[in-house]
Amino acid sequence: MIGLSEVTAGNPFERFPQLRAVWPDPKLQALAEEATIEEVDRLSQHVKTGPIFLVVHVDEATKAQRVVGITGFFIYDETGLNLGLRWHGIVPDERGKGFSRIALEQVRDIARQAVPGAERLIELIPCTPDRADIEPYFRAMGFKPHGPEETHEWAKHAWQPFALDLAPELVSAPDSTPLKDAESVAAKKPRF
Repeated sequence: MIGLSEVTAGNPFERFPQLRAVWPDPKLQALAEEATIEEVDRLSQHVKTGPIFLVVHVDEATKAQRVVGITGFFIYDETGLNLGLRWHGIVPDERGKGFSRIALEQVRDIARQAVPGAERLIELIPCTPDRADIEPYFRAMGFKPHGPEETHEWAKHAWQPFALDLAPELVSAPDSTPLKDAESVAAKKPRF
């Protein structure tokens, strides 16, 4: 079983060093750790921009728990329509077991509840040699290219945004007309 455990203090990369192996490129690994530490610090000051979660595997027989990845989301832009996927990844020894997809679905559900007006979850794919490995991974989970490449002051390379639809499943009315869940379009303000 896979669950998410919210990070509220400390450096998760220090407590669970296996998380550093999620990114093969040392520069991306350092960037992920640095950004996570900064965000946890903001959270400790009660500045909420979005949660960070450890991805935890719970052995159903023994109930033993082990951290197998990290994920989360944040407000991506001022519109409130886009949320960013925060450093989503599973440690190499645990890949191929469906953990990433399960964790992503849990993040997606939490994001829908926390920010009802959000329409998309954005993942930035680095425009580096690692892109050839990373892009198919996110495409397989339903992400599609979304706009032009972006540059940011915190990285020397460009990033390609990919988006995953956050809209809730369509509900059929008695006459078979698809309807959007009214709650999902009601409020545009984040709840966290």
